[in-house]
Amino acid sequence: MMSYRHQVRIVSDVLLAVKEGHEEGVGIAQLMHKANISYVRVTKILNELISVGLIEEIRNEKSTKYKITYLGIEYLNEYERFSTFAKNFGLEI
Repeated sequence: MMSYRHQVRIVSDVLLAVKEGHEEGVGIAQLMHKANISYVRVTKILNELISVGLIEEIRNEKSTKYKITYLGIEYLNEYERFSTFAKNFGLEI
């Protein structure tokens, strides 16, 4: 049986991919690969994450990169805490 990821899990996967990226930021191709998500979906999620302050966009003449903010790191910490809590009760998020 195939297991689908919920939106909350996809967001955490994108944030984790950004966090684990380079200090100068991560490009969209690397995010697509690490988070296993399509271009259309990742761009939509990136725009949402930027608008709420979980990641920041860094543009220059050649490329656009993404970096996680302090708020994004806090989100990941809380997600991990809740995920562990849910697993202790046999739930999967």
